[in-house]
Amino acid sequence: MDTEKAIKTYSKNYRTVLKEGGFTDIEQKMIAFGSRLREMYASENFRKHNIYPY
Repeated sequence: MDTEKAIKTYSKNYRTVLKEGGFTDIEQKMIAFGSRLREMYASENFRKHNIYPY
């Protein structure tokens, strides 16, 4: 699994939702979202239960 590609795709979708939802401070939310995704993908629990082959 290409983690950075997945993060980029999910971030693009999340940004669209935030814009269409009328949220403010989108850039800060995007930074936090990217950090949380990277942390999740790096976690041991995610690696144990991930169904995607490496």
